[in-house]
Parts: sequence; C-alpha cells; structure tokens
Amino acid sequence: MPLSLALVVLGAYVALLFVLAAWGDAHAARFDRSARRRAVLYTLALAVYCTSWTFYGAVGEAARAGWDYLPIYLGPALVFLLGFPIIRRLVALGREHDTSSIADFLSLRYGKSAAVGALATLALLLALIPYIALQLKSAAASLDLLTGDPLGRGWGLPVAISLAAFAMVFGQRHTDTAASHRGLALAVGFESLVKLAAMLAVGWLAVEVWINASPQMRLEALAQSPLTAPGVDFRFVVLTVLGAFAALCLPRQFHMMVVEASKPGDANLSRWGFPAYLALVAILVPPIAWAGGTLLTAPNPDAYVLALPLELDAQGLAVLVFLGGFSAAAGMVTVTALAMSTMLVNNLVGPLFLAEVQRGGLAKRFLMWRRAMVLGLVGLAYLFHLGLDQQAALAGIGLVAFAGVAQLAPALLFGLYWRKANRAGALAGMGAGIGLWVALILIPSYAGAPPPAPEGVDPFAFASILCLAANVIAFIIAVAFSSSGLVDELQADAFTGVRPLETAPAMGSRISDLEIVLVRVLGADQAEIALSDLSRAVARPLRPGDVLTSAVAGLAEARLARAVGAASARILMTRVLRGARVSPGDVVKLIDETAEQLRSSEDRLKESERSIRFYTDNLPVLLSYADRDYCLRFANKGYLDFFDLDASVIGRPLAEFMSEDEYALRRPHMEAALNGERQVFDISRRKGGGRARSWQVVYQPRTENGEVVGYFGVYQDNTARREAEEGLKRAYDMLESRVEERTAALKAESEARLQLAQDLEAARREAEAATQSKTRFLAAASHDLLQPLSAARLYAGALEGALGESGSEGNRNLAHQIERAIDHADRLLRALLDISRLDAGGVAPRPSVFAIDELIEETAAQFQARALAKGLKLRVVPSRLAVLSDRGLMTSVVQNLISNAIRYTPSGKVLVGVRRQGDQVRLQVIDTGPGIEPDRQQAIFREFHRGVVDAGEDQGLGLGLAVVDRICASLGHKLILKSALGEGATFEVILPRAASRDRQTVVQARRRPGDLAGLSVLCVDDDPGVLQALSTLLERWGCDVRGGQDAASAAAAFADQAPDLVILDYHLTDALTGPELYETLCAHWQRRPPGLLVTAERSAAAGDEARAAGLELVRKPASPAVLRASLSSLKRKLEAG
Repeated sequence: MPLSLALVVLGAYVALLFVLAAWGDAHAARFDRSARRRAVLYTLALAVYCTSWTFYGAVGEAARAGWDYLPIYLGPALVFLLGFPIIRRLVALGREHDTSSIADFLSLRYGKSAAVGALATLALLLALIPYIALQLKSAAASLDLLTGDPLGRGWGLPVAISLAAFAMVFGQRHTDTAASHRGLALAVGFESLVKLAAMLAVGWLAVEVWINASPQMRLEALAQSPLTAPGVDFRFVVLTVLGAFAALCLPRQFHMMVVEASKPGDANLSRWGFPAYLALVAILVPPIAWAGGTLLTAPNPDAYVLALPLELDAQGLAVLVFLGGFSAAAGMVTVTALAMSTMLVNNLVGPLFLAEVQRGGLAKRFLMWRRAMVLGLVGLAYLFHLGLDQQAALAGIGLVAFAGVAQLAPALLFGLYWRKANRAGALAGMGAGIGLWVALILIPSYAGAPPPAPEGVDPFAFASILCLAANVIAFIIAVAFSSSGLVDELQADAFTGVRPLETAPAMGSRISDLEIVLVRVLGADQAEIALSDLSRAVARPLRPGDVLTSAVAGLAEARLARAVGAASARILMTRVLRGARVSPGDVVKLIDETAEQLRSSEDRLKESERSIRFYTDNLPVLLSYADRDYCLRFANKGYLDFFDLDASVIGRPLAEFMSEDEYALRRPHMEAALNGERQVFDISRRKGGGRARSWQVVYQPRTENGEVVGYFGVYQDNTARREAEEGLKRAYDMLESRVEERTAALKAESEARLQLAQDLEAARREAEAATQSKTRFLAAASHDLLQPLSAARLYAGALEGALGESGSEGNRNLAHQIERAIDHADRLLRALLDISRLDAGGVAPRPSVFAIDELIEETAAQFQARALAKGLKLRVVPSRLAVLSDRGLMTSVVQNLISNAIRYTPSGKVLVGVRRQGDQVRLQVIDTGPGIEPDRQQAIFREFHRGVVDAGEDQGLGLGLAVVDRICASLGHKLILKSALGEGATFEVILPRAASRDRQTVVQARRRPGDLAGLSVLCVDDDPGVLQALSTLLERWGCDVRGGQDAASAAAAFADQAPDLVILDYHLTDALTGPELYETLCAHWQRRPPGLLVTAERSAAAGDEARAAGLELVRKPASPAVLRASLSSLKRKLEAG
C-alpha cells in the first residue's frame, strides 16, 4: 500500500476516535441513565488490557515458545472468573473513597501515606516507560510492513504526539481526577471492537489456509510447531500469576476497572464478558501461528498477524489488521499516560507545591501539571523506543513490565484483607520487591543477559518468584516489628471492613476553616459546589459558624483527594482539624515527616539558587540588584567581570566601588527607581585600552506588598545599535538628497500626466456632447419617421373598413397586404431606432413597480390578430405578481419576444406568463417552433441574424432579439434561452419581485371592439396628415370628430361642452404637450372625459405624464384594431362613470 494512502487511512481513523470521544463526552447522560449501556461499555473498556503484545506478540510468542503465550490471557480470565469478589471489593472501595489511581488507592489505604503513593508511582514509571515504548515500536513496525518500505523509527513521533493530545483533550480536561471520562471510555471500547474484529478475520483466514493445505504440509507444520509440546510447567504457572496480578495492578486496568466505574454494579457483566473476550482472542492465536509458520519466511514471528493477509493479497483485511494493531497500542498509551500523569502529580509533584495553596487555584495548577506529565511520559517513551532493538520480542518487553507491576500486588491484596497491614509493611515489601526486580530482571533484560537462576530452572520465572517472595516476606516482617498509627488503623478499618471509617473530631474547627482550604485548592466556583455536595450528604445546611464534625471532615478530605491526591489531602486537612486527637506516636511521625519535607525543601532551595546563578551568569546582559540602602545585593558574573569587581562587593554600598563622578551620574536614576519609576538611560564606558562601548541601562523597581524594596539593574550592550543608528543617519542624509532629485523628476512627470488628463477630460466631454446630440437626433427621428407611417396605417385601416362593406375580395386582400406592409415597416423602424438609442446610450432606465400581468396582456392583444391569421394560439397565463423594472423598456422586450415567437412558429401555440421563484419573477415566452441548435443559441442575439421562416412570412431585419439582449443588460435582468432542435424554445427574463397589486377592474388587454357611433371625439395632432387620417377612420366608425393642430383650435372645437372622448398627440405646437393641453381643457370644461395619448415618443417621460393625467397610452403607428379596442374601452369607462 502506498505510504500516502496508509497515512490518510490512519489519519481518518484517529479523527474518528476524536469524534467518538467528543460525542461520548457530549452525550454522557445517555450512558449514565442506562445500566445496560454502562455495563457493556465498562466490559469493552477493560479490553484495553489487550495491547500490541497480546495482538501481535502473542502470536510471535506462540510461534517461538509454544503455550507460553496463553498465561497472559489465562491469568486475567481466572481473576475475573474465580476471584471476582476481589474485583467487586476494589470497585466498591475505589468509588467510596473517590480514588483516582492505584497509587492513590494504596496511599489512602496505608494511612494516607505520601511515601507509599510515591514509591508505587516510581515503580510503575520504571516498569511502564519500556511498555509504552513497546506500543510505539509495534505501531511503527506495522506501518513499515503495510507499506512495504522501511520508514525508520521517526514515524513513532507523530503517533506519540496524536495519542498524547488525545489523552490530554479527553482524559485531563477536568480538575476532578476521580470523575468518569465517558468520551475516553467510548473511544477505548470502540478500539476493543476493532481489535476483536481484526483478530477474528485473520483467524478465519488462517483456518482457511489450514483447511486448504495438503495433509503433508499440515503434518510438517505440526511437527515444527512448539505448540505440540506440553505447555504447563513452572514458567507457565509463574506467567499466569503475573498476568493475574497485572489485571489488578496495571494503571490502565485499575483506571478502567475502578475510576471509570460509575456504580459497583457496572462490573457484574465483566465477570464473564471480559474472560469471553480474552478467550476469543486466545483461541485464534495457534491457527495464526501455524499458518504464518507455514506460509511466511519473516524473521520476526510478531509480524505474522499482519504479514499473513499481505502475503495472501487481502489488502482490505490488512488495513483492518493494521487499524486493530494501532487500536491496541493507542488504547494502552492513552489510558496509561492519563493514569500515570495523575499519579505523578498527585503523589510526587503535588505534595511538593502545597505552599502554593496560599495563592489559590491549586486544582487548576495540578491540571496543568498533569497535562505536562502526559507529554513528558509519551516523549520519554518515544526516546526509549528509538533505542529499542527492532528484532526484540514484544512478549519479552511486556513480561519485564508485568514482573515490575506485580510488585504492587502484595500490598494491594494485604491491604484489602489483612487489617494489621500498615505503611511500614507496604514500604518494606514494595521496596524489597522493586529493588530485586530492578537488579535481577530490568537491568539484565536490557543488557542482553538472562537473570541468574539455578540450572534447569527458567531464569525469568525464577527471578519473578524471588522478587514476589522477597516482597511478601519483607511486608510480613515489617508489619510484625512496627506499630500502626491512628491514621493507619482508621484506614485499615475502612478498607478491610472491620468498622466504618471515622475521622477524629475537629475540636474548635469551624465550617469557615474548611471553606478557606476548599476555596484556595479548588477555586471559588468548585468550592461552592463542593460545600453544596457536603450539605446534601449530611442532609443539613452547612453555615460558616457551624462546628466541623467528623463526618463532614471525612467527606471533605475525600473531595480534596479527588483533586490533589490522598497524601496531599491529608496534609491539607491537618490545617483544618486543629483539635484532632492524635497519639504521641503520630505526633512524632508527623514531626519526622515534616522535618524530612523541610530538609527536602532546603535542598531544593539550594538547588534552585544554583540553577538561577548558572542561568544568570550565562545571560548576554549584566544583572544587578540593589536595596533601599543603595547596597548591592546581587550581581551576575558578567557584571562583576566588566566592572573589575569580585564577589566581596555583594552587600556593600554602591558608592564604595563606583567612582565619584559615576555615582553622581547614577544617583538621580537610583532615587527615581526607588520611588517606583522605571528608568532607562545610556552610559558609555571604556575598558582598558579598547574602544568606548555604549550600554543601555534599565532600573526596574521591585515591589512587595505595594512598597518598593529595591531595584534591578539590567545593562545591555547597545554599541552595535548605536553604530547602526549612525550608519542609518548617513544613509538617511544620502537618501534625502536622492529623494529631492527624484521628487523634481516626479513633479515634471506629474505635470505631463496632468496635461494628458486634461486633454482626456476634454475629449470625454466632446464625446458626451456628441452622444447627447445623437440621442436628441434619434428622439426627433423616431417622432418624424413614425408620424407619416402612423398616418399611412390609419388610412389603410380606413380603406380596409370601406372595402369591407362594398369592395371585392381582391381589393380587401390588397388592403390587408398594405396593412401588413405598414406593420412590417413599423416593426423594422422601431427595432432600428431601439438599437440606435441603446448603442448611443440614450436610454436611461426608470424603474417603477407595476403589474406584469397588465403589461403582458396589453402587449399580447396587439399580436392576437397576427397569431390568428397564422393559425396559432396565443395564450396569456394570468397572475397577480408585480415587478420592479422600467415599464416602457419591458414593453419593448415583451413585444419583440412575442413577435419573434409568432414569426418562427409554423403551428401550435405561443404561451406567455410569469412564474414566482423566491424574491424573483421569471417572465417566460414559450413556443412550439422548430427549436434552436445549441451552437446557434449565442448567434441569434447578434444584430441582423435571421432564421428560416415559412413562405409569406416576413423575416424582419434580425434586430428583435438584439434589442431584447441590450435592454435586459441595461436593466440588469438575466436573459435565459432554453431550447433544443425539434422541441420549441423558451425565452426567460429574471425580474425582481415587488409587492403584488390588485388587478384593475377594467383591463386593457381584454378590450373588445364595440359600436362607436354617435360618440363625440376631440382629435389634436400637430401633423395634418395624421390628423386627417385619424379623422377619416373615426368618421368611418360613426364618430362625430372635431379637432385641430394646436390649443386654440382644440378649445374652439368644443367650446361649450366637453366631448365624449379625447385623442391627443404628445408633441404639439408651441412646445406644448398633450397631457398639458388635456389638463387645460379639463379645467375649462369642468370635467375629465376619458382620453388616449397616441404618440411616437418612446421616452419614459411620455408614459409617466400620461399616467399622471389619467390618459391611456398608445404608441404610433397604432393599428386600427388597437385604436378601436382602446376607444371601446374608454366608451365603457364613460358609460360606467
């Protein structure tokens, strides 16, 4: 497998463990509420016992030494099956006393002895550092084997860092070390399932290999395997005992078995569940060892578990096995680092820093130290891993650790069942056993020599039994020849069950005394919670003035032990129990212990002073300290050497060894520093015949309890800085002259650019003037061109109407063709004008809110006749939506899209409507035409691009879609085309939606031509041709038509009364507009007859003025049908009003 892929898989698995742990912490209540879930998780978490030794090393041990692999499984299984009362008692006592580790448990049992906890911690540290290194070794070796390329031992470092981070994040996140870590337990339980699944899969593969092998191969494998030899001997029994003791005393096992148990009943399932797990793994070891020995030539049998699937090209299984092995190592390293860091801080580091309690927050300080210890432990194991022999057997390293851990078993078991067992016995027994283990097993094993033993006896088994025997004998002798103190007896009663634990009465002590210690150790918030818990435990409120009872003192000590350990908690409680009754022997022992601690403190103080002197003497600065009497109290070696002084000046006034001038120069700064002001100044001093050197001097005041007691002097050589400053000044002067030269050049260049900018600005103004001129020209052209066209359309309409009554069919067709030609010319002219205006920048959008349905229906009505003539169905889908856009420009967009759809659709229908989509409106024009090929869909929006139409249908100029594209771009509306060949086309414009408006009662798009006979109509147009054509057409419809070209003729036409209807042009004579004339006439008539504004003006201003005056807008050249429909609508409005 490539290294990159293997690292990705491993990284993903580690990330999954982090996610599981985080989820477990966040949902801890789910497990707390369910006894079944807690029991299953507890049993799986105990499988942290199965490390890389049991995962990889057991197979290697079976291949090398036969049945010697079995005791590491058999011992723990027998403890849980036959010795389960021991497990139950351990869990119950651990939960009762809130112990956080096995060292804490032993310390609490043996009179809360700091020495017992410290000795147990040191023993476990010696035994487990190589054991942790073993896990890193197996993880790195399995990665080498999986990738097929030796990667070196450096890959153990990222593994170590990730596991340490996991332990700190999910193990050392609370100050309460006895609290459960549900997330950590869930991750370890999941790892146990992965280990078991991987082992079962490899075991099944090995069984298949065995079944498919030839009988000859099987016979040879059995003949060569050490598993066929008898396995139960002296070594087998000793290893079984070590495995049993390891199940009780390993820090990770004790942590998962005791600390993580919420209730004693959680352990019941593990009585058979944990042995069953071990049995499943143990049964699979022989088949794997046989299959590996048959197929593989690997020199290290520890690799059989992973090498077997790789040899058979089972890559997926190999990855599962690799993750199983990593899980075995990760679980051990994580939980062991967590437990050992707690023991180191609570039993070694913590008691040394109890003086810090005066400063408060000690529990948080302990948490910081525990996290640092996790990093230190894993780092130390990594360094040990770098020195391990790559071919060293995993089982050999593990057995050495088991033998060391087993030295705690006598103290643990005696403490549970022998009331007379005391602190002296525990120290003597563990001391003797651990000492012999170091001398007979630990040192020889890593020196490459076997332990000494009689001939014919297994050296390791003999040495292990000898260590345990010396441990037990020393324990019994020490107990026999020593007396137990009061605290020893009390704790013995509590742990052996003779009588309940009682704390001596605290005569004269109050709850307030206890509260002070709790606040300084736990912090204010946690202390308040602890006092509330104590109140609930004794079922009464605790007030500061209440007497501190024995029961409350015992509970408080247990709570402190969870934060700082039993030994530290005992020392703290002696400060509160001022009236506690103790025997004279206890007083003497307490004095001895205190004296020993004082001597240790003095030694540490001297060592600290030596360290400070070493570091200050090697600093690259001169350091000194003077008191308020101007006496030198401290000076580092650099200070003394530079000023040619010796150590005898310490304690003497500064004036005695400073020159008179130098002292006078310094005295003001000294006085200011002693007044609390920090001083910074420079001095220059020449030493010998050398050059003068510059020094920056800092006088930093030192305060105690708000008063200045002296000042520190810090001298830093700044000669180089001064020389650099002078060099910089010279460079600055040179640079300044160059800047002046460059500034002059830039000024000339700037003036040239300014002139260029002025020329460009003049050119821009000329271009804008030309554009405005072009815009005015187009506006005038649109009006002047459309006027005669409008007149021609009206004449054609009148002609067609006249022929419709008495003309022949041929003449009527001819009139219709004239109408179509005029309509075609109208559309071409409009498109040309629109394109020209858009290109010239003469169109400024004027957005407003309007009903899109009204615009669509008004526009579609103009094309109904054209659609019917072609046999098409033009359908408008009604809606109540309003949009924000330019109504006039959107009218042009809809006209062009409908016109384009009708032109290119030979049969079927054209659908126009809108859809709502969130805060947008999609205006759609859908046709059933031939469709557009994908490669032509961009080209159709270019000017003068025309498609293929039916015979008799005009092709136009190909400007309609170009106009649509430009208008949509100017309005910021997205234009979308959806089409495929043979499937029609959909043109879609995306518009911003506005608040919906109610539809008008009378909608223009639904006008129907009606009888206009008898209506009096005022027509006003400055073009006589248009006025004549309009009058002729209206008279053909039976209207009484009067009017003129200006305001005077219009007023004279209906001087006495108002007409029924009014038709006005926009541009009239004397710069008058149609809406202005309409307002003037209405004021004269004292009423407002309905009216039309019929104009060729395309600007938005014309539409705005028409709406403001109440006039309906019709664009020239208007077809007779549109004009008649509009007049019919106005007639209905007149009749309704």
